[in-house]
Amino acid sequence: MPYVIGSKCIACHNCAVECPASAIKFVHTKYEIDPEKCTECGLCEELCNISVITNTSGEDSDQCRGG
Repeated sequence: MPYVIGSKCIACHNCAVECPASAIKFVHTKYEIDPEKCTECGLCEELCNISVITNTSGEDSDQCRGG
């Protein structure tokens, strides 16, 4: 799973609400991406207002954005 949510997440809920795979959940004190559900579309990274979601593989995917 190349997408991760950094520790500076402010829990604004944007990524979780918009995730087409419902792969982002609030766990204990922060949001986490479920690698079993994540389709690696990159929408969460695009929506993050404070840029704490990163693609650790270094590749872009347009899977959920019609690319």
